[in-house]
Amino acid sequence: YYYFPTKESLFKEVIYTEQDEFVREIKSIIESGTDAGETLREYVAKRLHFFQELINIGTLNIQSFLHTKLLFKEVFKQFGIREKELLDRIIKDGIKKGEFRSDLDENISQVILHVLQSLRLRTLRMLEEHLDEESLRELQNEMMLTIDLFIAGMKTNKNS
Repeated sequence: YYYFPTKESLFKEVIYTEQDEFVREIKSIIESGTDAGETLREYVAKRLHFFQELINIGTLNIQSFLHTKLLFKEVFKQFGIREKELLDRIIKDGIKKGEFRSDLDENISQVILHVLQSLRLRTLRMLEEHLDEESLRELQNEMMLTIDLFIAGMKTNKNS
């Protein structure tokens, strides 16, 4: 209780630590020079893993996770801002390398983020208790298909 006066403050710190690790991993991939499309795919894979870990860390079941998420709304809102910045960076890198079209809407990162968040939330709401392997695999397939559709739409003509 000296460092964390409440369970919520301890849980927030765990979430912040996990978020920081996720951001470091994605930045490392961006800086490695990997092509932007592959970086987006890695982002989706690592974000799904982070999502799974978050559920495992803080909850006994899906309903308690949804309740917890409401308690930590600001924490998740700030992380959304960081995620958007990562996606902006990946897309700008893809444009700079000539992989993605230069005429992309400036809101494309926000749209990608919202679509992926919606897929995760839909999965949570459909489940009663735990995120089982089948549901996780289905979510992963949907998220990868979604990001592949975005990548195909963003590619320059020479990369089509």
